[in-house]
Amino acid sequence: MLPLVSCIMPTAGRELFVPLAVKYFLRQNYANKELVVVDNGKEPIEALLAHVPNLRYERISGPRMNTGAIRNYACSLCRGEVIMHWDDDDWYADNWISSQVATLISTGAVIAGLSNIYFYEPLRGQSWKYIYPANEKAWVAGASMAYYRDFWRTHPFKDMRVGEDNFFVWESGCKVAASSYTEGLVALVHPGNTSPKHTGNVRWNPVSLQVLEQVMKNDFNIYSPAFFSGDY
Repeated sequence: MLPLVSCIMPTAGRELFVPLAVKYFLRQNYANKELVVVDNGKEPIEALLAHVPNLRYERISGPRMNTGAIRNYACSLCRGEVIMHWDDDDWYADNWISSQVATLISTGAVIAGLSNIYFYEPLRGQSWKYIYPANEKAWVAGASMAYYRDFWRTHPFKDMRVGEDNFFVWESGCKVAASSYTEGLVALVHPGNTSPKHTGNVRWNPVSLQVLEQVMKNDFNIYSPAFFSGDY
C-alpha cells in the first residue's frame, strides 16, 4: 500500500485562496492522504473546510508565528509517513501528490521537490520559470517539498519567517531529488506573498502566458482581476 501523505497547509489571512487550495487537494488522484491546516489568522477559516474529508484543523490565535515554527507545529500533527507542503496560494496539478511520492520512492531520496519552478503573477500578467543552477548544491523550492516524517523529527525547521526551507534542505546532508515534473505546480506571485520574489534575478526566465495556460488549463482563468477583488 502506498504511504499516507500528510499535506501541511499553514495559513493566515488567505481566505481568498483557501477554497482553491482545498479544491486542488480534493481532486488529487492519490487516495491515501490527509490535509493538515494550521490557521494563524485573525479570523478562523474552519467554515471554509467543512466539506473536507481526512482533515486535521488547528487554530492558533494570537501573534503571527514565523513560517518555520508553524511548519513544525503542522508537522507535529501529521499522521502520514510522508509530509508534503501544500501552500495555500499555489496551484497544483491533480497528480501532484502521486508524482512526488513516486519521486521519493524511485530515487531513494529523503526530500523531493522542484528546483525549476513556474511562477505566475496574474495582476501584472507576467510569468517566469525559475531555474536553479545545476552546478550548485542540491536544492528544491519550499512550496514543492515532500519528505519523510521521521527525517523531520530529527531535522525540524528553524524558527524563521523566510528561508527556513532552504536551511532544511542545505543543512540536512540527506539525499535530495529534484523532480522533472515542472508542470505539476505553479507558484503565485501576489502582494501577500510571505517571501519576496526577486523576479529581476538572472534565474527568473520570462515565459509566455500561453505556457502557463497550457499547464493550468481551465484553472488559469480563475486568477482574474475579479478574483483578487473578491468579486469572482
